[in-house]
Amino acid sequence: MRSSSGLKWSCCTVMEDASEALSIWRLTVNHILCVRLMNWPIDRYCRSRRLSPLDRALTLVHTEASRQIIVAASKSCHRFGITPGLTLTQAKSLKHDLLHDEYAPHEDARALQAIARWVMRFSSVVQAFTSFRSLVKDEPPLPGTGLFMEVGGSERLYQSLPRIVRLVQHAFNRWRIDACTAIAPTPAAAWALTSQPANDGRIISTAELDDAVASLNSSSLRLSFATVTTLDHLGLRTIAQLRGLPREVLPARFGAAILKRLDQLTGRLAEPLTPVIEYQPIIARMEFEGAIESLEAIHAVLSELLGQVIVLLQKQGRGARSIQLDLKDQADNVTSKILPLAQPSRDARRLFTLLCLSLESLNLSKRNWKKPTLLQGFTAITVRVLASEPIENQQVYLLNQEEDHARRELNALVDVLQIRLGREGIGKPQLDPSHLPERQCRFVPVGATVAKSPEMRAHLLDLPPLPTLLYPMPEPIDVV
Repeated sequence: MRSSSGLKWSCCTVMEDASEALSIWRLTVNHILCVRLMNWPIDRYCRSRRLSPLDRALTLVHTEASRQIIVAASKSCHRFGITPGLTLTQAKSLKHDLLHDEYAPHEDARALQAIARWVMRFSSVVQAFTSFRSLVKDEPPLPGTGLFMEVGGSERLYQSLPRIVRLVQHAFNRWRIDACTAIAPTPAAAWALTSQPANDGRIISTAELDDAVASLNSSSLRLSFATVTTLDHLGLRTIAQLRGLPREVLPARFGAAILKRLDQLTGRLAEPLTPVIEYQPIIARMEFEGAIESLEAIHAVLSELLGQVIVLLQKQGRGARSIQLDLKDQADNVTSKILPLAQPSRDARRLFTLLCLSLESLNLSKRNWKKPTLLQGFTAITVRVLASEPIENQQVYLLNQEEDHARRELNALVDVLQIRLGREGIGKPQLDPSHLPERQCRFVPVGATVAKSPEMRAHLLDLPPLPTLLYPMPEPIDVV
């Protein structure tokens, strides 16, 4: 092309690729994979005890005063008419040999977090959610346990979205966990699809969203039990019927939550995911311009570092099970002391006392009754948590105060003895399943890992070999 001034111009044409092949230049579209755990409390309980949820009529109950309300029931209970919301007495009248146990929501949440970290191989954004709110109110619990994953960025890595769905389904089938999966542009739509087992493994796009959710039940919008009951009473049982009503009348008649859920379903209102965060290392360190030689200064630094460690433990909801103290001298030599704990703890006063005792066991101080000093000064002090465990706040009941106090005193005694005598100097009895009487019990160090295989157990026992010949009748032996 030539302009009026005589200059030569060159032009090019940019065309959009309308093919369906993957391209790094196209706009990113959300692909939310929802894994809905249909009966997570029962599945988690059976997995922890190696039971089959299909063979037993099992229920988990929540005790409120003198009432025991069923929170979850296995599939075997359905043919007897036993459903969540009934009392244990009513369920026993339907099946007298019904198995039951206490509901442990904290154990469910802890196991769900572990599964969420495992599925992070499919996506870096994984949200785990549970619902225990219905236990407080006088209404049956609503299903509200599952995982949300943003798998749009993993499509190229795993070749296709259907392959990701198949891999996730295979993992949960291998774990014997009843789950339903679906992929949709929004978390609300993915959750609504998993409300029907027929949609297991279904993948929908933005263009298919309206038609896919129109026939779904209104209870799939994650509404409260009272709102779902009101809608069912008025005959508004599908999402299409709700969306056919004027938007301005929905908040006045059913509350603001229903309009919020509808907007989240279509993507008009964003619903950002809260990803599970990997446990970050808990380390507190302080360096000094010159070497410090006073024990009082060391104790002050330890108190400051422990305060930082306690804050990090509280953010993660965990308690320290093993702490390492590193002292660096002027020659860059590091003196380390590992502090094992009998129970996970984030009590600053208790941990400070134990760290001071561990300093005494290192024999670093001179014998000077006027001003205790160190044999050599330290230029840096580091406190790091080697091992931690989830810990939740528990209420001490009036009748169990003495038992709780005795347990704390025993744990404090064990911690002090481990510092004085070493970790191997104090043990606890451990029962092992064995047909040999002498191998049914042994003493292991406190906090040691239990050996799983019989060969490892026999090695740790260090017992003499069994006799090769046994008399038919035992003969008395005189012992002086």
